[in-house]
Amino acid sequence: MHPAMVVRRNPFLEPVPAWLRNFKTYEPMTIVKVSPTVFKAPVRVDIMHRVVNWYRAGLRAGTASTKHRSDVRGTTRKMYQQKGTGRARAGTRRAHQRRGGARCFGPKPRKYSYELPRKIVNFGLRSALSTKFGQGQLSFVADDSILIDTHKTSSLSKIIANIPAKKILLIDSSPPQQNLKLAARSLNDSFSILNTRTDAINVYHILKYPCVLLTDRARKYYERYFNSSRY
Repeated sequence: MHPAMVVRRNPFLEPVPAWLRNFKTYEPMTIVKVSPTVFKAPVRVDIMHRVVNWYRAGLRAGTASTKHRSDVRGTTRKMYQQKGTGRARAGTRRAHQRRGGARCFGPKPRKYSYELPRKIVNFGLRSALSTKFGQGQLSFVADDSILIDTHKTSSLSKIIANIPAKKILLIDSSPPQQNLKLAARSLNDSFSILNTRTDAINVYHILKYPCVLLTDRARKYYERYFNSSRY
């Protein structure tokens, strides 16, 4: 074969092998090939930082409000005459420098949220998933293994005790099972469940938890989304 006809494959675009684990035992079951577009994307700390700041800015209520001179109770009459007292000249009791007076340049209700391009948000999510995958903090679990027989929190606590992490995030593309949802309700922040379709999952959620569990259907959902959309 002529050297010019040899097709050279890009190693960075080859599917990456990863373990598919059992959620109940955390034991590996089989190997799956994951998309490098999602789980081997360039790690951009600056992009992830921008997305986290954007998300947290949107959480701010912006209801802080201080009293202006027109809002403070008190008279606007001059406190004493301008000259002849030997004291510094003074005006109204509502002045900013007076005790009990108005607040100078204080905060007023405002909107802290702002727009961020969709490509930046999606790139930050791919970068966060790739970071967790590269650090060994992201695992894939079988879809059927997350179904539990009881709604008891103690039963779920024994299951997550097999996972070497104190805080766990489970991401699924289907609504959570009722037993799993009820069992996780009392675990607070140590075990959380998010849905790819109903919850706005972004960089903040991925980086917050030291262990991220992605169901196999959630992995396929992200691969279809990022491979088909203009991210």
